[in-house]
Amino acid sequence: MSAVTDSGQETRFDHAGAGVLNLLTVYQAITGKDTETIEAEFAGGGYGNLKKAVAEAVLAAVEPVQARYNEIVGDPATIEQILKDGADRVRPIAAATLDRVKKAMGIG
Repeated sequence: MSAVTDSGQETRFDHAGAGVLNLLTVYQAITGKDTETIEAEFAGGGYGNLKKAVAEAVLAAVEPVQARYNEIVGDPATIEQILKDGADRVRPIAAATLDRVKKAMGIG
């Protein structure tokens, strides 16, 4: 809610100042709504409504990530398994890349 905006009331993409345009763009990216829908949603509502909607959309988007993080962080065995699985998955890719680099350098 402390995002910097100017003193106007313009919430249209084409006429918004940099701060408001940033909020509109974040809102669009998170909600997937088109420009016209967003402009209609905030028409005449002022920046406070926009800021509140952006904050709510961001929190809603982050909530599942936070929940999964809290689930994982409380289980060290799960973290170790995720790291092991990731290492097992990338090891052949890294080995192939290293082989290509060595051949390109004439040392392999």
